[in-house]
Amino acid sequence: MRRYQLVLGCVTVATLLVMGLMGGCGEKPQETDMIEPPMSVDQPPDGGPPAGADTPAADIPAGAETLSDVLGSFQMPTSFVMTVTESSGEAAEEPGARIAMKMDGEQAAKMRMEEEGGAEVLILDMEASTMYSYNTSTNEGFKMPLAEEEAQDAPAPWGDYDPEAKVVGSEEMDGVDCWVVEVTGDDGPGKMWIGKRDGLMRKAEGPDGSAVFSYTDIDAVADSEFEVPEGIELADMSDFGEMMEDAE
Repeated sequence: MRRYQLVLGCVTVATLLVMGLMGGCGEKPQETDMIEPPMSVDQPPDGGPPAGADTPAADIPAGAETLSDVLGSFQMPTSFVMTVTESSGEAAEEPGARIAMKMDGEQAAKMRMEEEGGAEVLILDMEASTMYSYNTSTNEGFKMPLAEEEAQDAPAPWGDYDPEAKVVGSEEMDGVDCWVVEVTGDDGPGKMWIGKRDGLMRKAEGPDGSAVFSYTDIDAVADSEFEVPEGIELADMSDFGEMMEDAE
């Protein structure tokens, strides 16, 4: 059993909630050089056109038919804070997780997750191969090493997009110009709204409900987001993996 399978699974679902809403988005794309590395631009907090851009989305193909037509045009942020708001059926919208990410290319290098108004905090530092989990109410928690393959299996917000998903339109979400993309899942069809410039998902709809993704601090997340505050007592669980392996 992977040492942090359940925890990382929750983070991945929160980060790419559309996978759960739609029962999977079809075939996952193979590794490819299609997505370019992040570009050095000044990205405003609302995810709109970079500062100094003369024509909004001027570099986006106008006649895009599938995501493969636009993947290479994303100016992927180096960091961002994402908040997820979920709704299901007739249930009222519920604030979900707040997730801060520092990226290394298209994969997360560091990630912090906390529930809205909750005391539980999870930090994954793939660069240091370490996970931290603590409670701000009790000031207690633990740290745990990640195996090399676990650290490499980091969430990738753009990595699960199906390049053959059909682009069916263009629409603004909270002032951000988005591609409207149809996806096919195990439980039925769904839609995603993906920012044309940064490739970040703004909304997802599926048979089981919908989720809205809002962003702040694009390209401007402070390193302190991924540091454990002073006063938190961390138990060292370096031997936990060996204990789990011995128990199997």
